[in-house]
Amino acid sequence: MSNAKFALLVAETQRKDATRATSDSWKNLRLNWRHALPPDEEKYRLTENVWLIQLDNGLPALAGLVQGMKDYSVPIHVLFLEDAQGWIKYPPDAEAKPSQATS
Repeated sequence: MSNAKFALLVAETQRKDATRATSDSWKNLRLNWRHALPPDEEKYRLTENVWLIQLDNGLPALAGLVQGMKDYSVPIHVLFLEDAQGWIKYPPDAEAKPSQATS
């Protein structure tokens, strides 16, 4: 990789010793979401625990997310990408029409 342009940040939400049990760290973070994470994090969020951040303008958000996860002891994984991958999709907007498969 010569020059990363995006960071894909994934926060672990489940305890390592349980199948599908939400960790106490993640529960605590969710209770304090607005105080723990940067106010603009939602524009980068793909799902509840995954963010795709464009590094040329989102570095402060990335730093804030990493610090918030650290403060609440939520393990994270960060993958740096040269380009936004085709398989990464933002959630559809509220006005999008349902696909043929869902109607």
